Amino acid sequence: LRMSRGLGDVYKRQEIMAATRHSGLECLRIISIILIVSMHILGNTFHTSNWLNKEFILFINTLGNTGVTLFILISGYFGIRFNTHKFFKMLVVVWFYSIVSYLIETIWLHTPHTWTGLASSLLPILSKKYWFMTCYVVLYCFSPYLNRLVHNLSQKSYKQLLLLWGFFFVFAPTILFFEIQNDTGKGIINVTLAYLIGQYLKTYGLPENMKRHSREILSGSLAGIFILNTLLTAMSGNIILRFARDNNLLIIIASIMIFYQFTRWHFSSRIINYLAGYVFALYMLQGLLIHCLQPWYTPYADSNLLVLYFMGTLVSICLTTLVIEWSRRLLLGKIENKLANAIERRGAKIKMFADNH
Repeated sequence: LRMSRGLGDVYKRQEIMAATRHSGLECLRIISIILIVSMHILGNTFHTSNWLNKEFILFINTLGNTGVTLFILISGYFGIRFNTHKFFKMLVVVWFYSIVSYLIETIWLHTPHTWTGLASSLLPILSKKYWFMTCYVVLYCFSPYLNRLVHNLSQKSYKQLLLLWGFFFVFAPTILFFEIQNDTGKGIINVTLAYLIGQYLKTYGLPENMKRHSREILSGSLAGIFILNTLLTAMSGNIILRFARDNNLLIIIASIMIFYQFTRWHFSSRIINYLAGYVFALYMLQGLLIHCLQPWYTPYADSNLLVLYFMGTLVSICLTTLVIEWSRRLLLGKIENKLANAIERRGAKIKMFADNH
């Protein structure tokens, strides 16, 4: 009974904290996922021969590829605190949309059924069906150890760790075009680096000289990404995004500068904080929804109307996600919470038993 009351108090405190969260960074969380979805929508129009559309795609990818780094910077800045209840609910969201997407794709969209595809849908985290969610879950599990590492390092050692990590996994791919991981930054290595940078910014802040020139650095890095990719695209004739990758130095610099601008934007909004709770659902659903809407907008890849069809597709995906996720919570929310509470209580008992023995 005491444990139940204790958990109830915890949940009440979490609700209060959610209402008073840093809405500037919650707004950035929403913007980050929208940027990611925007890139994925336009990924089906790379074949365009329209010069203006190519520039628009390059522009969206210049901003959009900061999305993942921004999202993890926010997690690092706040610090992930492992919570069994939240962890279980996150896994439920991933598993639910993984299964639903597979069923819709095979039954309605007539995608060929395979046992490998079914296994991947049943085990989406371990199969890396959604690479970002796999990396985020791994990061979530290892966060207690990463947090302990951060707190035990001096500022000098912390800087050395980030510089060493950055040399192998950011500097080399950007300057030398050598990649140790061969994942273009879409893996646990760069996700962890972004988390550690976020923790550093929370603990020590951005250096004063970078604060003073943050807007110039941001403008310069974004301009560099756009111009370099435009030149490569012009030379090859095809859209090239070599300098808009998650492990590119300019992307990471731009992400840090954007993040810094939003840390200065302090306000509180229940609506924004509430909508920020839908970002995982949007990420999980966007692949399926893009697949469904692709025939509607891709015929306009060479048309000057592409931007309008892109905006219509983006708004449709966001609104559809809100309706579906709201409905899922309404129908399954109570069951989900009861299971999460039961698992959390069982975990607390196991931990208590282990501590006593």
